[in-house]
Amino acid sequence: MHPAWRLLGLSACITACPVAEEPLGPPPGGGSGPVTLTSGMPNSGTATGDSESGDLGTDGELDLPGCDLLADPLDACGPDMACDPDTLTCVPANGVGLVDDECNDDTECVPGLVCFDARCRELCAPDLPGEETCEDGRVCTRTDSPLPGMCLEPCELLTQDCSVVFDACNLAVGSGGAPVSVCTSNPGAGVAGDACEDDGECLPSYLCTPAAVHSVPCANEAASCCTPACDTLELPCFGLEPICHLLGLEDQPNAGYCGP
Repeated sequence: MHPAWRLLGLSACITACPVAEEPLGPPPGGGSGPVTLTSGMPNSGTATGDSESGDLGTDGELDLPGCDLLADPLDACGPDMACDPDTLTCVPANGVGLVDDECNDDTECVPGLVCFDARCRELCAPDLPGEETCEDGRVCTRTDSPLPGMCLEPCELLTQDCSVVFDACNLAVGSGGAPVSVCTSNPGAGVAGDACEDDGECLPSYLCTPAAVHSVPCANEAASCCTPACDTLELPCFGLEPICHLLGLEDQPNAGYCGP
């Protein structure tokens, strides 16, 4: 239903490498999707709309034209009903899928969850006070309209420690526009220089980055290509692009991507 966020992969290294003097800082603006890099700055990739499905009212509440996606489905719609993300209307709902259960569409998830990235997910609103928290330690991340935000499993970009098989650790945009790393489905196998449109087309621990941030053209003159993630202390860069450009991850201050 909505584009899946994608992710990253990495070859081990053994010596230190140059480090970009300044962190790249947080990504700009709303949106979701795979985080790519533009002009040395991570951004929100393939976002198709605002990070919320409505506007903030004068009282700080989320003004929605129909039912409230963030409300308890019993309060918003009643028994065996759920708020449809696309129409913001109450629709019949009798799904049984819990968080991280596989799904094909929203009807397979319990009321209050949505089917995103082929699994049932909890909703949140990363930029709305009081709605930016998730259960079980998950991270509230921005996503595509009409969804306000998505709770996803946090992870380490370089260790790829996701708990679900075939997931990989990807970059996303969290509360306040800060970059975060979360687990998403990742079917790709691209390596350094391979053409890509998002991180999911690259191996885990590789990022899909614009050709403009590289010293050599991407394969097939593509606009973006995969590049290794790096660590300024443990997993540095080599070859023609020896600099580890920091990504600005608060909990992983040494994580970056390889560039010239």
